Amino acid sequence: MEMIFYPGCLITYRFPYIEKSMRLVANRFNIKLREPKEFTCCPDPQGLQSYNEELWILTAARNLAIAESLNLDIFTICNGCYSTFRKVSTLLKEDSNLLNKINLELDKLDLNFKGKVKIKHLHELILRDIGLKRLEQQVTLDLSDLKIATHYGCHLIRPSNIVEFDDHRRPRSIEKILTTLGAKNVDYEGKDMCCGGSLNFIDEMDSFKSITKKISNIKNAGADCIAVLCPYCFLQFEIGQLKLQKNNFEVSIPVLHLSEIIAMALGIDEIDNLLKQHKIKADFKLSDFTPKQEIQINSENFRLDLLKNCAKCRACSQDCSLVSILEFDPLKYVDLIIDGKIEEAIKSDGIWYCLNCYSCLEKCPQRMGLAHFFTKLRNLAIKLGYGPQSITSESKKFLKEGIATGKILSQRKKLDLSIDLMDGIDDLKKLIHKKSDTDVET
Repeated sequence: MEMIFYPGCLITYRFPYIEKSMRLVANRFNIKLREPKEFTCCPDPQGLQSYNEELWILTAARNLAIAESLNLDIFTICNGCYSTFRKVSTLLKEDSNLLNKINLELDKLDLNFKGKVKIKHLHELILRDIGLKRLEQQVTLDLSDLKIATHYGCHLIRPSNIVEFDDHRRPRSIEKILTTLGAKNVDYEGKDMCCGGSLNFIDEMDSFKSITKKISNIKNAGADCIAVLCPYCFLQFEIGQLKLQKNNFEVSIPVLHLSEIIAMALGIDEIDNLLKQHKIKADFKLSDFTPKQEIQINSENFRLDLLKNCAKCRACSQDCSLVSILEFDPLKYVDLIIDGKIEEAIKSDGIWYCLNCYSCLEKCPQRMGLAHFFTKLRNLAIKLGYGPQSITSESKKFLKEGIATGKILSQRKKLDLSIDLMDGIDDLKKLIHKKSDTDVET
């Protein structure tokens, strides 16, 4: 997976340790992050929008057009950037006059906004692209003793008609992720209240009053730390506590970006040094958490007696139609399983090359073939977080719509064929909800 990484100016210049944690997490999931030099600030959804809305729209549209020219979606870990890009993209799609006006300006730079680029925040990337199952499989430390108070931030969930993700009245996205990481969620009074960060433009004391109430409620709830997705909220919680300490209010609750908590759960060593750069120091480190029990997969998942016969026979190593074309040896993976090297087998791209053509079955003395063998390896690979993105994408599409291809009905209409087809996905979802390991949000 490749995406444009847009950490935002506040994280880039004030909190680079948050950016570092995100890059380390992305590496664990083989996500390639690109950061084009042509970008500017998103810009800020409060300051520049209040100063000159049209300039705010033009600036954001230019950034979006650059992303479109690269044919890549934007991934951000800042609520402000997320809000700006989502709002401007929606405004331009809904107002053709505004779109034409903005594109006339962008044309001077050989750019054009078409509205094709998607903007994703960290919680969306996890729930819709990575999936909670794959996330859980990467967790190495037990965070069950860590009590976390979540602060979403206004721009992450509102306005709901633009964000269109989660329930803006009672969001649960981050809690789902934290639960998957093994941590305990702590509810507190005023959870949906704004941190008051934007009041700093007008009156710092009023802003301080707002964050004081949030911090007091979180302290009373007994949280060990605060999870945020917004760098401005991060700043507000840290500075607010420092001010409270100067006023003899005993409070010192570390504030962590969600990417840092994920890095902890994944056992990424560098996270200890990154957390030391916070103003409110965490009183925990990786060594304080015990290793999570690993998923055990061993040879008992396979019929070794039959596989050993395969290894002796090796007829299908010559009969497989891919052998002469791609130098593909299906018995290589049988040998790996017999040798107990199961993880090496399921991590290999080669297990996805079996065509399920069943030529090997027709020529197999045991009438077994290797198609089912490769299917079992693939299922294990997906369960442990490996496998091609294309397989995951097609499967998610099916689980959402009930079909694996796009619904193009124009030709059916021309041929006077019914368009009332295969509409049982809702019933199937009831079964999937109860039995399936699939948990990627659709």
